[in-house]
Amino acid sequence: MDSMDERLREVLPSFALLGVKPKTVGIGQVQFDSRSEATNQPILITDIKKREIPGCFCGTRTSYTARVVSVTSFAKLVKDLRLSDVMVFVHGYAVEPQDIISGWKGRMDLQSSYGNDILVVPVIWPFHNASFTEGLTHITDRRQATMAAEALRIFFFKMEAYCESDETVKETLSFNTHLCTHSIGSWILSKMAEGMTEYLQSRQLAFKFGVVTLVQALVTAKLFTLCSQEFYQAGFNILALSQSTVVTHTEKDETLRQFLNKQKSARRLFGKQCLGQVGPGNNVAHNKNFHVYNAEMILEKSSSYHLYVKMSPFVELMKLLIRKSNTRRTERTSGGDEGCVEAGSSDSPEMSRASGSTCEEKDRLQIR
Repeated sequence: MDSMDERLREVLPSFALLGVKPKTVGIGQVQFDSRSEATNQPILITDIKKREIPGCFCGTRTSYTARVVSVTSFAKLVKDLRLSDVMVFVHGYAVEPQDIISGWKGRMDLQSSYGNDILVVPVIWPFHNASFTEGLTHITDRRQATMAAEALRIFFFKMEAYCESDETVKETLSFNTHLCTHSIGSWILSKMAEGMTEYLQSRQLAFKFGVVTLVQALVTAKLFTLCSQEFYQAGFNILALSQSTVVTHTEKDETLRQFLNKQKSARRLFGKQCLGQVGPGNNVAHNKNFHVYNAEMILEKSSSYHLYVKMSPFVELMKLLIRKSNTRRTERTSGGDEGCVEAGSSDSPEMSRASGSTCEEKDRLQIR
C-alpha cells in the first residue's frame, strides 16, 4: 500500500446509508435533519457535515449536508483502500444521526472500535421519540421502522443488481459486506426479510451479506423457531441472505425489560419476552453458520447489557466471526460445502454454547 492510501486510512471517509427524505441543495448534494421523514429509496452518502440552525421557539436544530455517492464509486474506494470488509449498522430507538456517523465520536460511532480494516456504514432512519422507555409515539416510530425495512430491502436489491453487472462491485462487496442490527434495528431486519420469500426462491443470489448479527434484538423470540409458521419464513430468509447469522441475548437487558413492561402495544407485537432477552431456544432452524451467544458470557461484567456494540469483547468476537466467514467463503470457492445440520445436533457447537458450555467456547474462540 502506498503512502497516500496509508494517509487516507488513518481517518477513513465517513459514509452512511440514508433512509430519510433529503432535500437536493446542489448537484449531487443533499440536506436532511432529524425531523426528515422516512423513505423507501435509500442512497449512499459521504462528506457528511453538520450545522446548527437557529429556531424561532425551540432553540437550534441540527441539519446535515452530504454528497451522494454511487455504489460503483463506493466499491472502487473500498478496493483502492484495500479495506477487508464493510459493516452496515442499523441502530435502534433514540439515536440521532450525530450519534452514529463515523468519526464524530458519538455514543454509537462504531468506526473507532473496528479500526481501519472494516469500514462502518450506519443506516440513518428517523426516530422521533425523546426516550426509548417512555415512547409515547411508539406506533408512529414503528411505522418509520417499517419504512426503514423497505429501504433496507431495496438497498439489497440494488446491491444485487450492481453485483450482477459489475464484477468489481461483486468482488469487493459481496460477502465482504456485513450487517449488524441493534434492538429495534433487528425488527427492521426481520420486516425486510419477511417480504423477500418469492425473490429468494426465484434466483441464485449475486450478493450476500457475510455476517448478519442481531444484537439484543427487539423482535419476537419465535423468529427462528421451526414450529412457528407466522415468523419462521422471515428467519429462514435472514439465514438465506447471509453466510453466517449471529444472535446475542441476555435476560439482564434491563432496557428491553422496561420497554416491554411499559409498552402494551410492544408486548402484543413482540411478546412478554423478546429474542434479545431469551434467545431463539433449542427448536430452531439453522445450519452450521447459525451462532447464538449469551451476552453475559461475552462481557462477563458490564454496566450495560443492552448497548455494548462498541465494547471490546463484543467487537473482538465480531472480528473473529467475520474472519471465519471470510475463510469459509474461500473454502467454498475452492470446492468445499457447508451443509445443513439439525438443531441440537452434535455438529452444532453454537447450540451447546446457548445451553451452557459458553465458557469453554469463549476460551476456544479467544474473545477475551
